[in-house]
Amino acid sequence: MATTHDRRSARHAHARPLLDDLEQWLRTSPEKLSSKPDTSAAILYSLNVWPALRRNCDNGGVEIDNSATE
Repeated sequence: MATTHDRRSARHAHARPLLDDLEQWLRTSPEKLSSKPDTSAAILYSLNVWPALRRNCDNGGVEIDNSATE
């Protein structure tokens, strides 16, 4: 079973670069999608909760989803 350190290391190596690329795309997309308000709203929402999403990469003890609580 993976330790929290193992999970954090794996997330930094694999998930973090993908999240960084996605964040860059999200930050540049609203200007291109101004005629699509629903899409722009979804992107802005994602950026508002971005710190919570990235917390998963910085802490190997944080679950990747909240299914256990639902």
